[in-house]
Parts: sequence; C-alpha cells; structure tokens
Amino acid sequence: MQQCNIVVYLAPVLAGYQTVRPSGRPAIPGLNLNMIFLWYIGSLEPVCRIEERFYVTEFSVIQFCRRLCKILNISNGHMNNSGNKCIQRYVFIPNVIGALDSTHIQLKHPKEHSHTYINRVVDDSIQRQWKADSVTNTSQLQSFTNPPGDRNIFRDVFYVCKTLTFVLLRCGVEDTSLMLTCSNPAPVRVEGYVPDVVSMYSDVEFQSHFRMHRSTFEELCKIVAPDMARERSISLETRMLATLWMLGNMECYRSVADRFGISKGTLHLTVMSSSKALCQQKSNFINFPTTRREMDQVAEGFSARCGIPGIVGAVDGTHVPVPGPRSQHRASFINRKGYPSIQLQVVCDSKLRLLDTYTGWPGSVHDARVFRNCPLLDVCQQLPAPYHLIGDSAYPLSRYMLVPYRDNGHLDAQQKKFNKAHSSTRVDVERAIGLLKSKFRRLKNLDMLLAEQIPEVITACCVLHNFILDREGEDVVENVEYDSASVEEEGCSDSLNAAGEEKRRNIANLL
Repeated sequence: MQQCNIVVYLAPVLAGYQTVRPSGRPAIPGLNLNMIFLWYIGSLEPVCRIEERFYVTEFSVIQFCRRLCKILNISNGHMNNSGNKCIQRYVFIPNVIGALDSTHIQLKHPKEHSHTYINRVVDDSIQRQWKADSVTNTSQLQSFTNPPGDRNIFRDVFYVCKTLTFVLLRCGVEDTSLMLTCSNPAPVRVEGYVPDVVSMYSDVEFQSHFRMHRSTFEELCKIVAPDMARERSISLETRMLATLWMLGNMECYRSVADRFGISKGTLHLTVMSSSKALCQQKSNFINFPTTRREMDQVAEGFSARCGIPGIVGAVDGTHVPVPGPRSQHRASFINRKGYPSIQLQVVCDSKLRLLDTYTGWPGSVHDARVFRNCPLLDVCQQLPAPYHLIGDSAYPLSRYMLVPYRDNGHLDAQQKKFNKAHSSTRVDVERAIGLLKSKFRRLKNLDMLLAEQIPEVITACCVLHNFILDREGEDVVENVEYDSASVEEEGCSDSLNAAGEEKRRNIANLL
C-alpha cells in the first residue's frame, strides 16, 4: 500500500488520540496508530503479536475502529460516488452501478448464541453483503483470530475495510495488486531480531513464542544440524526459529519473513528444508511398541485409568484443513464437513505421546479405509493375543481393534459400563490431537498448494510434539482443546469379527 495514497489520507484521523506505552514512554502519534491498524487488517497476526511488534500495551482495537469509522463518515454517498465508474466498467450490461454478493467472515464463536453463527460449512462466521466494483486487500476479513468481546467490532472492521477500498479508488489505485509493488530496489527488512530481541526473551517468553524451552531448542539444533544444508547468510538457529514460528502460529509468510529479516522465498525454502530434516528423525521419536516390555508399559498406563487391559495404543483420525488442489480431483479432498482437508491418523499412549502417525490421504476418505491401507495394520495383525488398539465406532471390530458397543437402546448394564470405560480411555487420543494442534497452530489451517509437501510439514509437527514431551514432560499439557473431528458411525461395528466380539465380551465381564 503506497504511503502517499493512504497513510497521508488517514493522518488526521487520530489527531489527538493518545495511548500509553510501558514505563511512561511518550505517547504514540496518530500516524503510527494508523500504521498499526493497517498492519492488523492486512495480516493474520493476532493482537498480542501486533502489540509485541509495535511495542504497544494499551492498544484498543474497538475504540480505534469506531473512531476511524466515525471520522471517515461511511455513508451511502461513498457508494453513489462510485456509480459512474461501475457503469463504465460493465459496458455490456446497461445501467449497472455495481455487483452484489455476500460472503462469510470466519471468527471464533461467541459464548452466547454460538449456534446462530454456524454456517453451512460448519464454520463460525458472520455474513456481510459487499457492493463495490473492487475488493480490498485485507487478510483479517478471512479469519478473526482474536476477536474482542463486543461483536460490533466485526461490523466496524468490515466497514473500515470497505472504506479503505473507496479511498484506494479515489487515489487512483484500482488494481490491488499494485499495492504490493515497491519502488525501492532494495527491500527494507527488520535487522537483528534473533541476536537482539530473542536473546532478551525470558524462558517463559521463549517457550510461548517457540513452543519449547531454550535448552530444548539448543538440543533440537544439534539433532537436525547433520541433515540441514549449510547457508552462509542465515544461521541454523535463525532457520529453526523461523520454522518453529511458522509452525506454531497462523501468520502469513510476509509478516514472519519481515520479523526474521529474510525474504518470503527464503522463508519458504527454510520451512520446507527444516520439515524434511525433522521427518528424517521420525524413526527416532515416533515408535510403536514392538517388545513385550514396551507393550506392558503402554498397557499399564491405560489400564490404570479405567481397567481395560492390554491396550497398546488409542487410534483416531483428524482433518488438517488445506486449500485443496485446483484440478479435477478437488472433490476428493472435500470432507464430510464441507471443506478440503488432509487426513492424519495418530496412535498415542496414555501420556499423549504419539506412537504412530500416517498422513497424506484426502479428506473424503473414511477413517477405516485409511487404517486398512496404513503400514501399522501389518504390525497390528501380528500383535500377541492379549494386546490390542482401541478406536471409535468408525473402525471395524477385530482381535486387534476394540470398539464400543453400538448403542441401539438395548444395551445391558455390563455393555454400558464397557462403553463408559472405553470412552474414558480413548479420550487420550483426542487430547493428544488437541495438544498437537494447539502447540502447532499451522495445522488448524495449512495454507499449502503442493500436496506432495503437505505430509512432510504435518509429520514434522508430530516429531516436534514427541520431542518436546520427551524433554519437558507433561508440564506442557495445559488447556488442551479436545479434538472433535470423530467420524460418524458408518456401520463398521456391525461387521463383527468373531474373535474380536469374544475378546470384547470377556473384557466387559472383567470390569
């Protein structure tokens, strides 16, 4: 966005607006607040990251939006002023002054009346109508990552973004792609973030930003160093910090590259090379138990909770949202919830540690089919008789897979008790998936088009998940959101296996 066109136009907007900086530092002038707000609506960074970037502690987005709306005086006059331009553009249809459409703006659901915000694709959103001959380049309209409590903020931010569209048109910028053009041959980047700022972080701040303690990060660098190509201009520590920041947040490449002082292309190559190096360490951190001693250790952890013996892992699948390919095979990536995704199947123990991961199948594939085609199936078929996995009713009952009884309204007390114990034990895999996605939030929306590279990024997050648990223990498990992407029952439990049914009945009698 050209500063001469938009920032100067908004310079008098916050004249006299004051905000307090830490330790009694001088107030920030209104022009800088304009820049802060333009950064907010133009990226997917949450408010807490923007406060850190601009070093602002008392930054109220609600008051700022309302003041901006009031001074810009959004009215029907702005709409009418663009009518002639619309008529000139749509020359093939007479008397057209604009194009009308509606869109959904994704947000976190409010605590009250949350069901009214669920749209047809099972996303929390609000709907706004847009009438203009151009759209604004504002990323915050795609997803409100940290919405304030007052829902009127959505209306205010929406109208501010719409106003900026008309400001750009008045300034002669009709193509929003022109705003990305830089007249300076040498781009201006942030210098010294890693040596000057990261070195000043406390252990708590470092863990909050990079998902692990500083000592754990130093050990990680030593482990992946042999598999990382040497770079003269960028140190290994900088590359790994940038990768952890990308995987741990939902920020765009532009803002992360600006933070670490590198280009977007370099950041993309860094993330891909680091993910590949982490994938090569999968066999060292993600292992399914193979010996009797290892199986007994896992089974004791599960048995101590609800008494079901012989469990060597809890299995479940989850969806990782992706844009999906633009080819004729896009429909195969649309899952039952209506959005494109990649399947991730995980097996975990009672300590939320991942024992096996398998990913790469499109979102429309059923969990049972993914399990039938994964390499783990051959291992499970060779399990000794006392041991088995547990899964939900999407998986078929067998000697090595225990699923709950189908509740058709005629279950006896013993079967209900088994289902309750089964559910209380299987919840660990949902907690493990929730912890994985809460620490590496890139998995909540993996914006990648190259399908062959998506499994590497997902697997890299799984390796980091186990690496952190092994080094830092269970103290990192806080405020875990349960994953609720369980597949609906599709009759798999009705295809009863005789050995599996007998094994389930015997365990139910023991409870």
